Amino acid sequence: MRISHPVRQFLAVAIVISMAGTVASGQWFRDGERLPNQPWSKSEGNFGAMLLLSDTPEEFLTAWTRRTPGVSIRPVNTIRRGVTLAPFIIFNGCEPNDQGVCSTTFDLEVLEPDGSSFLRVPGLELWRNKPALETGSLGLSIGYTEINLQPEDPLGRYLVRATTFDEYAGISLTLEQSLEAIATTSTVIGTGSPGYSNTQVNNPYGVVIGPDGAMYFCDLDNQRIRRFDLTTGTTTTIAGNGMRGYSGDGGPATEASLNMPHEIQFDAQGHLYIVERDNHAVRRVDATTGIISTVAGTGQAGFSGDGELAVAAQLNRPHSIVFDPNGSLLICDIGNHRIRRVNPNTGIIETFAGTGTREPTPDGAQLTGTPLNGPRAMALDPNGNLYLALREGNAIYKIDLLNETIHHVAGTGEQGFTGDGGPAQSATLAGPKGLAYGPDDTLYIADTENHVIRRVDLSTGIITTVLGNGERGDGPEPDPRRCKMNRPHGIWVDESGALYVGDSEAHRIRVLQ
Repeated sequence: MRISHPVRQFLAVAIVISMAGTVASGQWFRDGERLPNQPWSKSEGNFGAMLLLSDTPEEFLTAWTRRTPGVSIRPVNTIRRGVTLAPFIIFNGCEPNDQGVCSTTFDLEVLEPDGSSFLRVPGLELWRNKPALETGSLGLSIGYTEINLQPEDPLGRYLVRATTFDEYAGISLTLEQSLEAIATTSTVIGTGSPGYSNTQVNNPYGVVIGPDGAMYFCDLDNQRIRRFDLTTGTTTTIAGNGMRGYSGDGGPATEASLNMPHEIQFDAQGHLYIVERDNHAVRRVDATTGIISTVAGTGQAGFSGDGELAVAAQLNRPHSIVFDPNGSLLICDIGNHRIRRVNPNTGIIETFAGTGTREPTPDGAQLTGTPLNGPRAMALDPNGNLYLALREGNAIYKIDLLNETIHHVAGTGEQGFTGDGGPAQSATLAGPKGLAYGPDDTLYIADTENHVIRRVDLSTGIITTVLGNGERGDGPEPDPRRCKMNRPHGIWVDESGALYVGDSEAHRIRVLQ
């Protein structure tokens, strides 16, 4: 969170308004009886103060300056990145001294979600050494500080604390308002209409943040891999000539024909790997030369080649790729209901998981001999565990790579959209097609046919929806739970926790941060 201010640093001035037809102390009294103190509104003696937070400060001030019998103001208790939040102090009844002057000030503090103090500014003015307020008047501090949440700041519950002082009465009132810092969604690229331009995409699938900090994505129906510079907003083509086909090996990747590129990954050396569903192949773009070559698959659908060179082996509609901790290339060979593994040193391919049959996957089983029903997407965590989405199986599993066992994480196997707020294992999914591991030990799921992104807290096993409302559509932004999506596929979480989503048939890539 960053605190900014208008023209003068931490300037606070008071606007005073006489409340026609009402008594200002009625904010803290009713029928002559003092109202119970609230964390945000307190009184003692004749002094009363309340703390309000607003994300529309101009509207707040306009409402305040209307001379009506009462003031109706909309406070907020949430904040989103990029939205300014302003604290206001309303006060009444400061005690005058012998000269009829009163003086009230406040200290402002913001506490982060972990309880640490982010900012403390003492001695801000409410009504300093000025004639006492008339009976039936309220004062409002303005020239407020502004609270702005930055991308690097944590989400969670913040606390805004204002300690107000009535100097001559010797009274201090500590006011507190909590606010939840929540994520917002916005479009990184895309207009909602399919196209091929610096601002348009056509059915985006896989998305990753590359070693250079740029966003790379599969522009599926443009048959290209493209790079989006997150700083300049410019887009360049990395691979694909826009023609659907299988050609170009040994030449520049930008002159090659691709055929439905679904996902991309970078290896430790910065080379880019592309899995092409309808070419039944995985190809590699050299980081230095830009030359494209095939590393697995022959271009013909089938199942063959285990124990031989991967370039001579057949795959069947491969969809997803990752690199395991040893640098081996893992391939979701979904048409064969297997995960294939390519040795980085020898180029030899083998079946790593799956039997080729579409049977249920038992929880806790040894990987060898265990069936996988539609292995569609994969993601690794820092501990070397592999998370696997079964598209037809409507479930998510974790593969312990060290012990080669498989464990149920989410989804009952039945298709549906239920279970938010409860155990992920009891929730229903609908054709999950993307996975991403978050830095806070969470797993994100592209629940494609439900048109949402769901989140599993791996420490508690609880599942929630973080983006989308379950209806097919396009927006509106920025509220993530009101933003409709249209069959999202590829997802990626960067180091800051920002979630990138290929909202495929909305023809956008969105970010939740």
